[in-house]
Amino acid sequence: MSLSLNRPLSPKGTAIAIIGLTSAAVAYCFATKLAEGQPEHFGTALGWALTTIVPWLLCFELSKRLPPGAFKSQWPRLVTLLVGTALLSAFAEHLFDKLVFGPDVPSIVHLLVHRIPPAAVVLAAWLLSRVRARPRGAARSSDPGELPFVSVDVERISIAGNYLEMHSSAGIELVRMPMHLAENGLARHGFVRVHRSWMVRRTAVREYVAGKRFDELILASGAVVRVSALYRRIVRKRLT
Repeated sequence: MSLSLNRPLSPKGTAIAIIGLTSAAVAYCFATKLAEGQPEHFGTALGWALTTIVPWLLCFELSKRLPPGAFKSQWPRLVTLLVGTALLSAFAEHLFDKLVFGPDVPSIVHLLVHRIPPAAVVLAAWLLSRVRARPRGAARSSDPGELPFVSVDVERISIAGNYLEMHSSAGIELVRMPMHLAENGLARHGFVRVHRSWMVRRTAVREYVAGKRFDELILASGAVVRVSALYRRIVRKRLT
């Protein structure tokens, strides 16, 4: 198991990563205290790991599960996620420190400043994952009404202006063609419209998660695609 930049971990994989990173953080605390010639309590080390390491791992995983959309539209969601994680982590460590060490503990502002490095790491990883997924060559053009060749490893297709973004394990390829002209042909290739901006290959769907507010599709690559309310009923009929 590895922490992939692009593919979200399964719940089991996330639990394993939490245990592994928490154990490593506890060992780090003991090693640094030992180097300083001071004792370290297991509970203190564990509390620090749980309030600092775990929230940022979960933030990293959630950033990979952001609903698909244009690059610019993801920034508000990502910033909200980073700020929320920083506040949650800082308040959790502050309460833990007060419980263990008493009232004389670092302020919330001090703890928030210490959250800048992990937030920067998550942001950098998120940006790198987007850079790696950018098209590697020039966009192919297509005559109106002519469906371009669709590779068998393309699992989902999104709208990017007058282009189609074909997402596969090799990255993203742009095809100059509006979705409304390609939709019928893509349907014959086994794609289903699940959102105003998204179609997914039916055989790439590994799990259908029904929710109260919206449904989600978990694809073979681990990507999560939200089903909009407009297409929810027809998608449920076709995929469940």
